[in-house]
Amino acid sequence: MENLASVRRPPKITMKSDYMKSFERNIGVISEHEQQIVKNATVAIAGLGGIGGVTVSILARMGFTRFRIADIDRFEIQNLNRQAASSHSVLGKKKVDVIRKMIMDINPEAEITCFYEGVQPENVDRFLEKTDIVVDAIDFFCFNARNTLQLACEKLSIPVAFSAPLGMTATFILFGPGSMGYREYFDFRDEQDAFDKLIRFSVGIAPSALHRKHIDFDPKKLIELETGPSLAPAVHLGGAVIATEILKQLTKRGTSCMAPEYLQIDLFKGRMVKRKLLYGNRGPLQRMKIRVASYRYGKYKPRILSFIH
Repeated sequence: MENLASVRRPPKITMKSDYMKSFERNIGVISEHEQQIVKNATVAIAGLGGIGGVTVSILARMGFTRFRIADIDRFEIQNLNRQAASSHSVLGKKKVDVIRKMIMDINPEAEITCFYEGVQPENVDRFLEKTDIVVDAIDFFCFNARNTLQLACEKLSIPVAFSAPLGMTATFILFGPGSMGYREYFDFRDEQDAFDKLIRFSVGIAPSALHRKHIDFDPKKLIELETGPSLAPAVHLGGAVIATEILKQLTKRGTSCMAPEYLQIDLFKGRMVKRKLLYGNRGPLQRMKIRVASYRYGKYKPRILSFIH
């Protein structure tokens, strides 16, 4: 019979004394000093679905410990195809609770502040307290919440990282000190209604439109479902780009892709476009795209307005 006393047991891990052990494989890509910067930074993530959930997972595994997370939704079966924390065992559970548990399982030392009501005008300042950088992963059609978040960050000079998974591509734009402003980039004006602003947002997030070459795009189906197609590789790519840009911002390494510069990576074609949209959506080509999109979706305007929030 095997001597039970000789059976090797795994060492007991106490996270407070083993932080560097847990993330030692990061060292060499980043320095120990940079790892401490990561550990001490606070990241606020608005929206914990596709992009938000993946980004949180990556950041936790990079050794980030201070999070402020916001989402009003619960996991549903249609989230399974792309959302990192989604599984049959969590269907019906609040995304904030599931994501919080996921972070704590990776790093029990994490400090997490939860906002179950999402981002609202009455809580946005509290959401952004002591925050170093923000991830805008708010649902595409939640225009009011995104506007609230972006303008508050601009007022407080907090950088905001944004990515959209489109087909087999992911886009990236960073707003913050030294960049073109959110309203200026998308050419948002007070007299525009929600439909006009949504069109400008759609055109501005991916000016090169690499995704259009491999998406079976049906505007009528998009309106009926109130959402667009989204695939896991593009969502994970977007999260990886955001996490990398956050690291660059915090450690002052490299040059970040800041508005009016934008990035789009196409996994299917093996292409990447990184360009400056010098005048944002006010440029002549962008204005033409806006007119075409407005005409194309104009007949669906009443339906679109009914689910923009």
